[in-house]
Amino acid sequence: MEAATEDTQKESTENVQSNNTATESTPTPPLEVKKGKRDDRSRRDDKNVEQFMKSLNSVPTLEEKLSLVCKKYVQTADDNKKMQFYIKQSDKRHAMLLKEKEQLQLEFNKTILVKSKLENLCRELQKQNKAIKEESLLKIREEEERRKETQAKFQNTLTEITAMLQQNNEKNAKLRDDNISMSEKFKSVVQQYQLREQQVDKMAKQMALESQLSDAKMQKASLEHQADKERLLAEMEQVKVTLAQYRAKIMELQGTETSKSSVYKD
Repeated sequence: MEAATEDTQKESTENVQSNNTATESTPTPPLEVKKGKRDDRSRRDDKNVEQFMKSLNSVPTLEEKLSLVCKKYVQTADDNKKMQFYIKQSDKRHAMLLKEKEQLQLEFNKTILVKSKLENLCRELQKQNKAIKEESLLKIREEEERRKETQAKFQNTLTEITAMLQQNNEKNAKLRDDNISMSEKFKSVVQQYQLREQQVDKMAKQMALESQLSDAKMQKASLEHQADKERLLAEMEQVKVTLAQYRAKIMELQGTETSKSSVYKD
């Protein structure tokens, strides 16, 4: 890029120099044309002088001639002042035009320089666009190849997924059949369980009745046992009383025997 910019600067400077030489070498009006204009002006002045002299000759007195000459002089002086003023204005205008010309020349040179830079930049951009286009085409081809590879992989994956789905469908069908058979077995088991539960309920009710019956029997037996116990206790108390009576009688008998034996000894 730096070499390209240097080339553009060289070309632009050469173009500016060629334009400057072209403007400087603009053909000046030939000397013959200037000389012809000067001759025309002198002939016109001579004609005016001749007309003025004729007008002087037509005046009879010297005073009138002097007055006419003075008037002509005053008019000529006024015309000269006006001419000087116009010359100054034209000089100013000429200077302004020269400045404008120089400014326009500078702008023209700048325009040519910018034009040359833009042309070089356009050529460089065309080269870059060509390179970018070639690179884009290469990337498009690579992307197309990648897309084809991805599409092939996707197709293979899709076929594999389809096969897996088919296998899963078969497995699901088998599982569905197994579930149906299992549900039927479960129903039969539930029915058997319900029957067994009914039987267990009946047995539980029967056992509850038997338990109530055994409880009643146990209660009856405990009541009978309590009654027998009370009766035995009463009989034992009676036996104790009778034993005490027997002991008292025995003690009494022993006392009478001892008293009798002592009497016999005396």
